[in-house]
Amino acid sequence: DGSTNSVVIYVIGPVDNTTTAIQGPDQNGNPYYITQNLSTPINVNVAGPYTGTWLVKLYSTQEGVVDYTINSSYPIERKPIIKIPECNECHNSGSTGKTYAKDPIPNWNPGFAHADVNGDGTPDIQCRMCHNAMHDITVKACLNCHTTAPTGHPIAEPAFSQYIPAQCLSCHGDPHKVTMAGGGCIGCHSNPDARYYVNTSLFGEHANVNASGGPNNVTDADCMTCHFGSSDIIMSPDEGLGAANHSNTWFCQDCHTSTGTGPIHPADSNLIKDGLQHGSTNCQWCHIAGDPLPRPLINENETLRYHPNGPKGTASGKNCLSCHFNPTPKELLFHAPLEKHDTDMNNCVYCHDQADNHGVTRDPPGASLPNVLSLSVTTPVLSGTESQVQAALSDDYMRMAAARYQVTNNSGVVIDWTYMNPLAGFESVNASIDTSGLLGDYNVNVQGMAWAPKTGSGPYYPFNGQWSSVSTRQLTVVQPEGYGNGTVYGLLDKKIAGAIVSTNTSVSVITDQNGAYSLSLPDGTYRLTASKEPEYYPNSSVVVTVTAYTTVNQDIVLTPRPTGNISGTVRNK
Repeated sequence: DGSTNSVVIYVIGPVDNTTTAIQGPDQNGNPYYITQNLSTPINVNVAGPYTGTWLVKLYSTQEGVVDYTINSSYPIERKPIIKIPECNECHNSGSTGKTYAKDPIPNWNPGFAHADVNGDGTPDIQCRMCHNAMHDITVKACLNCHTTAPTGHPIAEPAFSQYIPAQCLSCHGDPHKVTMAGGGCIGCHSNPDARYYVNTSLFGEHANVNASGGPNNVTDADCMTCHFGSSDIIMSPDEGLGAANHSNTWFCQDCHTSTGTGPIHPADSNLIKDGLQHGSTNCQWCHIAGDPLPRPLINENETLRYHPNGPKGTASGKNCLSCHFNPTPKELLFHAPLEKHDTDMNNCVYCHDQADNHGVTRDPPGASLPNVLSLSVTTPVLSGTESQVQAALSDDYMRMAAARYQVTNNSGVVIDWTYMNPLAGFESVNASIDTSGLLGDYNVNVQGMAWAPKTGSGPYYPFNGQWSSVSTRQLTVVQPEGYGNGTVYGLLDKKIAGAIVSTNTSVSVITDQNGAYSLSLPDGTYRLTASKEPEYYPNSSVVVTVTAYTTVNQDIVLTPRPTGNISGTVRNK
């Protein structure tokens, strides 16, 4: 019909053999198709096919009538057969039984999608290659076909072979018409939903490191001016952030120092920062993402922070207090946990000879050991309640690093050295001692540690200073008690004052003028004895059970002794 396009022959079967799945004649059992020019015969060689009835379809790649003749070494019969719907009969917005699919298949296409293998401008992968069960439709994983990472692919092995389809499609898009992805820097990194999103609006003057794209216009050329080895950067999310390194990227000091080897050196001398000295903090710590350690500031709108989804950084121009706030032992971000920095930045030079953001000299350790100026311990306390320890420490410039306490008794160490808490960042510290299981007399020992220069490569300041001598206070822990209360009576409910009420553990009290007594006793069962000599017989028949923190009432009755009269005369010799 005048068509200049190719003709496709499509073979699938057997359609009447229920013992096998629908197959194609290629080596992997997939549906088979050949595309050739109209003037050339199309030959399909089927070696050792499954027995049964096969379907052979012939169609052109555009609408129109095609005259054809089919010759075969197997019997051919033209007759109505059971119709197997093609994908496009439903996946087409204008077809009967339509699915309202987002990606309709043209009527002339029996179901091809995914990729253009032969470069003719149309997809070539048959639907059944990915959707492998027509009655219980499923989707094959990308790795079923894409088994190993192609040469030059940014996701290297073994990460490539561990990817799930969702990870693949995050770069390649809709599986029905995938794209090659890749391309330039901006094309991949400009999606705000991407893990490696780069916010080009935050580049500031760095938007002009390469002016080929015009002023203040971030292009791939700007990116590759710093990331000179961008093709070598492994971008696998499984590798984590920080794939940029000195083998593929120029860093701040490469351009912003007079001896740096980077491609650009600012003409403004204020942007050249020689003699950098700020502990182990580097440029990225304050200015942009790149350092693997957590950032102290979390302002999402700071300038010069290109990667919003990366580690947190902060812009330039911050003062010392932006980072050196009032840390505690659990927040050892920069300096001594017991130190409270002055709110006036000008006062920093009292301890630091140089206190510029880009150059800070550390203050030297103190010449003498620190001291424990005062120490108090809450005592006595009931077992199971807390005893509060309060102490004040002293060192040159109040640069205390830590404090700790220890509890001992005659048997040895009961609670080993435990760090105490700073109070408001000053040299005062406290701690709470849990006395559960303790009973008796103990010693509470306290030490303070002076500040010392940090060790190691990180920005943290460890507990490596000198300890003070040990200061000690006594702690007495007593057993919790309950009360045994009551009244001692005689005949006719007479209340007996001055009677002695004692326990079988030798604890005793004397009744008051109202005959009342009160015994403070630990948990236990006791036999009480009440006596009032010589008027009454002792009574030892009373038994009481006392529970800590409670009161048990028990009255006691005394029986009077018999009385008689003694008479006589007193004479002088």
